[in-house]
Amino acid sequence: MITNSGKQIIGKFLLGQAPEFATHIAAGCGANSLTPTEELTTQEIIDSQNKKTLEFESFRVPILAKGFVKENGIEKIVFKAEMPTDQRYKITEVGFFPAANNSLAGSFDSKNLSTFIPTEVWVLKSTSASAVPTIPFINSDDVLSSNDKDITINDIAAFIDCNAAIFDDVVRKNRNETPRFYNRSLMVTGDSSFIDSTYTISTQNSYVENANLAFNFGQNLPDDEIRLAVALINVNRDDNSTPSAVRVVLEFVNNQPSTNEANAPKARGVMTFDPSVSGRYYVFKKAISAFQEDDGFSWANVNLTRIYVSAVITRTNTVTNIGLNSASVGTVVVSGEHGLSTGMRFNISNIDSPFQYFQGSNFVVTSATSDTITFNHNVSASVPFTASVPSGTITYLGGSPNHNIILDGMRFENISTENPLYSLVGYDILKEENGWPVVKAENSTNFIEYRFGIGVDIG
Repeated sequence: MITNSGKQIIGKFLLGQAPEFATHIAAGCGANSLTPTEELTTQEIIDSQNKKTLEFESFRVPILAKGFVKENGIEKIVFKAEMPTDQRYKITEVGFFPAANNSLAGSFDSKNLSTFIPTEVWVLKSTSASAVPTIPFINSDDVLSSNDKDITINDIAAFIDCNAAIFDDVVRKNRNETPRFYNRSLMVTGDSSFIDSTYTISTQNSYVENANLAFNFGQNLPDDEIRLAVALINVNRDDNSTPSAVRVVLEFVNNQPSTNEANAPKARGVMTFDPSVSGRYYVFKKAISAFQEDDGFSWANVNLTRIYVSAVITRTNTVTNIGLNSASVGTVVVSGEHGLSTGMRFNISNIDSPFQYFQGSNFVVTSATSDTITFNHNVSASVPFTASVPSGTITYLGGSPNHNIILDGMRFENISTENPLYSLVGYDILKEENGWPVVKAENSTNFIEYRFGIGVDIG
């Protein structure tokens, strides 16, 4: 469909006030493709008409040919362009523009920031350790999965081959849990971090970091956006469970060579989505004005990027022992490892008489070992004690070991620099037989066409 801004640009072109209305075709991966019988809702049509960018643009290529065709009795204008050869793309949306870029934005125009490929040198770090394990690149189907179905690697983070057979599985494709942007992505376990509802990150968390990418957004306006494309994937192919939320904390840091990383000023963006509502492939959009900035932070000098991710589920453990002292310090011992760490919150329930008062919600962990939790209680014991209990449960929102999060791409979108001769002119979500993305294979020559009908709008 022609967008509202596109109608203005086409009108100016016909009046000789614009040099062009279509010079480049762009393809993206941010929208979910439709089946041939699916139609956009009225609100979705309005949203598409108001678009000025793709949801997540993968590439933009010059139009090589223009022409007319008659298709199903409708005359259409056809634009044709050659797609990039080397990469694999999964395409769900397409549009066209009157130029390769917004000339008024200059070097502060929209751009891809990260493709999360191994050569970008992302590293794995931990809030509780100084070691920096190398992130492996898993390029073998046998290593990544069992029988091309279940993920079998135990690495907290791993670069993956997006052409792996596991991503061609019909069940996974129907759940939209496959990466789309490039032929390589970075996969992180859903329990690598715990991010609570206030976006407080507790201790003993892992995150990925990159000190090789540098960005200058110093002249961009507050409404311009950082976009992060992610895919949620279940470890076990036949597990249809969905976490209650996927939470991400994205930090941009001014890490000058003379600045200690821990004290370097940063901008912090917090993001979440509910996969049961939004689907398993999602594009976070965060205006740079919505980032929480430390004193002294500069958008003109970003040279370190840090990302925490968490697939949030309710986790439970059985209580075997409790303890309380006169200073209102409580202790809980559970069967097995609990996964809680300092700063996290949990609930206690189902404690039998005479210790029912031990129950409560939103207790904060002050220290923890693998099976023991220490916390501040709201009552104190006249005589310190420890006791075994026949029943009891702790529950908390923690990271899910049964789900992984794929970091697929990160992009900057300049949406604030107005140019009367530049915008998204046409936009459409692709329709495919199964509602899957259209695949452009790696190291292959392919062409892309954009067609739109010629007629009179009588609406």
